[in-house]
Amino acid sequence: MTIWGFTIEKRFWYFSVGALALIIGLLFVISSKPAPYDPYLESALPPNQLNTLSGNWLDPYISEYGVTTPQSFEAFTSDYPINVGIPIRFRVYLPRADESADRPDLTLSKYGWQFTPGVWIPPQQAISAEELTTLTSEVLAADPAVVGFPEGKLPVLGEAYTVTGLLFWHTARLNPDAGLGAPSAPVILAGSDQFLTPAELASPTTHIADLDIAYRQNNLLLNLKRVEWSSGRQVRLCLSVTNTRSTTGSIDIWPGLSAIQASYPLVDGAKGVSIGEIDESGSLINQDLLERGTPATGYVVFPDGPSGEPNAGLRLTIPALNQAGAGPPTEIDVQPNQFRDISVNDKITRSSATGECR
Repeated sequence: MTIWGFTIEKRFWYFSVGALALIIGLLFVISSKPAPYDPYLESALPPNQLNTLSGNWLDPYISEYGVTTPQSFEAFTSDYPINVGIPIRFRVYLPRADESADRPDLTLSKYGWQFTPGVWIPPQQAISAEELTTLTSEVLAADPAVVGFPEGKLPVLGEAYTVTGLLFWHTARLNPDAGLGAPSAPVILAGSDQFLTPAELASPTTHIADLDIAYRQNNLLLNLKRVEWSSGRQVRLCLSVTNTRSTTGSIDIWPGLSAIQASYPLVDGAKGVSIGEIDESGSLINQDLLERGTPATGYVVFPDGPSGEPNAGLRLTIPALNQAGAGPPTEIDVQPNQFRDISVNDKITRSSATGECR
């Protein structure tokens, strides 16, 4: 075939038709591809599936991504498109209903969950339990946190907690009925929560050493669960003591609880010995008897502040497990490599958050 003086061979038409078909096919594939994921329009989890989540729903996310402990909640949530779907561990004050009444857009029940406003507490901020209510003014700020709990599992409001959860969505999408004038706030789904004791609030934990050491003598079983280290402030030992086989049913609580000692470098640079005190805010302080088979659990607090990070470890000196205190003590060395810095990304299980000894 000749066109405008040029001879066109048949194979040219075959090639042209094939190329045209390829282009048309590519255009069809491109036009039929779903739109890229937009975290501002889509949540980390399908909202209509929230009521089907099991109690350990967060574990696969922790296994995959670890747990982030943000030093700045504002910085973490400002990178919302990047961090949505990321497990987060943070300290939060949950105001009472009357304290958050001026922000009704932050409180709602939906998808089988209860959502309530919260005020983020920086991980190393020391604050007394009495000062918590001073944080409520932040509820009126543009971007407080909103924390979701399964229906019926909302913790007591007016207290502070360590929450391990997932950055889920934002209130502008979760609660569209709030109106266009309501500012948006980041929403976290709580996978677990632990009450923050006054001791933990005043001396935030920086490092943890899991011990899981148990020894028995006479009628007593002592379980040393973990050491919580608060750099520059104090050290806490989470433990339980159990009356294992008393024939009388109950015995006086072990007097050795208030005689446990810990040795570590102190803030003045010397290596001192701190004598433990039973945590005044815990259940052990008012427990006089040990019922058979029922553990008494709580903190022994060492008030002398450590000099810094646990680079030298510490030594625990445990009195003999008897009512008279007779017999040689037990010494336990906790090595520096047993401590982990909780400010870094980790893959710790849900039960390892600090703030409550149980």
